[in-house]
Amino acid sequence: MDNFRQPAEVSDADIERYYRDNESRFLSEESVDLDYIELRLEDFFQPVDEQLVLEAYELERSSLESLVESRVSHILFEPGEEQQQRLEDAQSRLASGADFAEVAGQLSDDFGSAASGGDLGYTSGDAFPAEMETAIASLEPGVVSAPVKTEAGIHLLLVTDRKQERVPDLDEVRERLREDIQRNEARVALLRTVEELKDLSFNADDLSGPAGELDLSVERAKAVTRTGNEGLFANSALISLAFSEDVLEAGHNSEVVELADSHFVVLRVHSHHEPEVKPLETVRAEIVAQISEQQAREAITREAERALAALRSGTGVEQFAVDNSYQWQVEIGAGRNNGMLPPQVLRRAFELPAPDSGSTIADYVMTPEGDVMVLELVRVTRGDLESMPMDQREGLRAQVGSEYGSLVDTEFQQGLREEADITVL
Repeated sequence: MDNFRQPAEVSDADIERYYRDNESRFLSEESVDLDYIELRLEDFFQPVDEQLVLEAYELERSSLESLVESRVSHILFEPGEEQQQRLEDAQSRLASGADFAEVAGQLSDDFGSAASGGDLGYTSGDAFPAEMETAIASLEPGVVSAPVKTEAGIHLLLVTDRKQERVPDLDEVRERLREDIQRNEARVALLRTVEELKDLSFNADDLSGPAGELDLSVERAKAVTRTGNEGLFANSALISLAFSEDVLEAGHNSEVVELADSHFVVLRVHSHHEPEVKPLETVRAEIVAQISEQQAREAITREAERALAALRSGTGVEQFAVDNSYQWQVEIGAGRNNGMLPPQVLRRAFELPAPDSGSTIADYVMTPEGDVMVLELVRVTRGDLESMPMDQREGLRAQVGSEYGSLVDTEFQQGLREEADITVL
């Protein structure tokens, strides 16, 4: 196709004629000009007083100082006749210097933790029953507790590790605390404004009134279409809202919608632009390109017809291709699943009738890109079901059965429609 695309000399008369004959191709897209108010969290950011930062730091420091984690192991004795005896045996062995993990593994009724020496992991004061947490808080690491009774039974506890969260210096966390305070205060102000805007815009004739009362600004977006927008109005939810019946046709303010966390928009159609024919000058280059493409397709079609005439007069494919510097190929015994031929050529070859003995049939196909391929059908070998591999044969049977079933179903439904007596009330 590229060989037939020559710089086109298109006259003004041709351009104007094409423009008049194809006005529907040059319609502008329907669009609206929108007035909108946009609320974002950062719009409500305010400077943060240093005293608030200091107060937040003191709260965080107090919380961290009180945050102590203890790693605990236990030996559990569930209620039973031998509970007390087994408890005393364990205490005796531990007092004699036996390893706590070893005793837990042998005597604890908590089989899950017994396998790991009675280890229960870390607690910061809220992981275990209150009776256990009270005992843990008063235990020094490495010291076995007195018996602690809970609903599960009696426990011997051992704190194997204790750690306290490091308290950072104020300078390390000042900026984070400032940002947290700023965002929290901004979120409160934002949500309060959103609620007020919802009330004010619901019955307002436009957005200027609500904006004035809340000290907000009304922005305008021009030529917003149903597709292909950028920025804020690339959001499909806003486009659906702008072109909704309530907003576009009834002329109401939209509801205040949340697009993302802490991002809100309310909008109103300022003006509506129906599709109209674009001015000629804005589409001139497009018309020249289309005429040039049309001329190229006509030229390549003429060349394809010339090739067919040559083949039908007895010129061989190879000879015509060599004489005109075209590429050519021969494909022998091409089946329907052939992967070497372009699909358009293969499909057309199987559509053509079988040539008579000693003759050929020639034709050409054009691809969507405008390329043309001339083909010459020399011989057709009919298929033989009996020689077809079994898997292909079964696949063909299944395909025919499916198509036949679909055809029968279609005919059955058509028969029902023809015989039905339908009354529409």
